[in-house]
Amino acid sequence: MRHLNGQSARSRSILPVKTLDLELVDSYQVSRAYTGTVAASRISELGFESSGKLIEIAVARGSRVVKGMPLAYLYQINKCLRQIKHLR
Repeated sequence: MRHLNGQSARSRSILPVKTLDLELVDSYQVSRAYTGTVAASRISELGFESSGKLIEIAVARGSRVVKGMPLAYLYQINKCLRQIKHLR
């Protein structure tokens, strides 16, 4: 059965599609996203050998740290003054 423009009803209902050439690969990556809350498996209270005012936090929340890495810096004017008096 032919229609006005010479095409059958079946040929007009076929949609064009894009095709891709496939290539064999050794591996592939899969990315996944999840929602939720992440909590630390271990929390440590920090303490300093001497007192002072906290002037800088040297690491951002969630950063990885290694042994010996400075985490924060203190303003220790009282300790400096005591050392100066002791030297006199």
